[in-house]
Amino acid sequence: MVLIVLSTYNGAAYLREFLHSLQQQSYCEWRLLIRDDGSQDATLDIVKDFFSDHLEQLCIIPSHHNVGVRESFNRLVEAALQMPECEYVMFADQDDVWKPDKIAQTLNLMRHLELRHTAVPLLVHTDLHVCDADLNSIDPSLWHYEKNDPNKCTLGYLLYQNTATGCSMMVNKSLLEQAFPVPEGAIMHDWWCSMVAAVFGASDFTAEATLYYRQHSSNTIGAKEHKPYDIFKKTANMLLWRNAPYLEHLEPNRKQAYAFLEYFDDVLTPHHKELLHFFCNMEQYSWFQKRRQSIRFQCLRQGWIQNISLLLRV
Repeated sequence: MVLIVLSTYNGAAYLREFLHSLQQQSYCEWRLLIRDDGSQDATLDIVKDFFSDHLEQLCIIPSHHNVGVRESFNRLVEAALQMPECEYVMFADQDDVWKPDKIAQTLNLMRHLELRHTAVPLLVHTDLHVCDADLNSIDPSLWHYEKNDPNKCTLGYLLYQNTATGCSMMVNKSLLEQAFPVPEGAIMHDWWCSMVAAVFGASDFTAEATLYYRQHSSNTIGAKEHKPYDIFKKTANMLLWRNAPYLEHLEPNRKQAYAFLEYFDDVLTPHHKELLHFFCNMEQYSWFQKRRQSIRFQCLRQGWIQNISLLLRV
């Protein structure tokens, strides 16, 4: 059984399209777990109406107030782990549209990964088709749009940027048990899951886009196009005018790394501990040591332009 977890918040504008895309899935053995995070619109009414004839596929997690995305997913996963049918979990966003074979393709990828790795945290993910609010195409590949290489998924790379988007993921029960509850220092639950898979398990991906990733004014994170000119401009500003010191810019990443180090302190390898200590305390290293250690640990960004920018700024 595949459990799909969805945290909603004022999602009435696009929710029907997402729910309709769920009903069109070629793989039918799924169940939707929803927790509403204090919506003030018709979000929950839409959900109940949509599943009025298929109540067995729906589970609404009781909620009384707004707790934010991270904690809302913590509560959803806690509920999922208590269900005997919990084998795999997919994270969902209320404003996307899934392609009809999304669950089937992702599950097939997971089962192939299980043939190579057993009894460890596993994560699989896919590319996404970037669209505007009306589902007009912006770029058929999020990875192309963001200049994102999904092969760069070791911890060193993940400290700077995530390579897997939550709404394209499927994770196994072992990963959920190790990664959740996600602590306060984490940036997002999907980024945290990627780090757990990199350190304690395995991951895989397919370059096929399995959903339409809608971009609009209310996105929690959203897609960000990376252009070489913008990277050079940002680097020049930081080098010449120092109006935004780079280590200060990295503060959320460093808080997440510190949270990871604390959370898993007793099970991390010496190598991973040393890497995390370096990233969390980079300002204590000399100019030369920062660059030497960054290369040694492969604690880098993606692509040569971004890495030149990184090594100039740290």
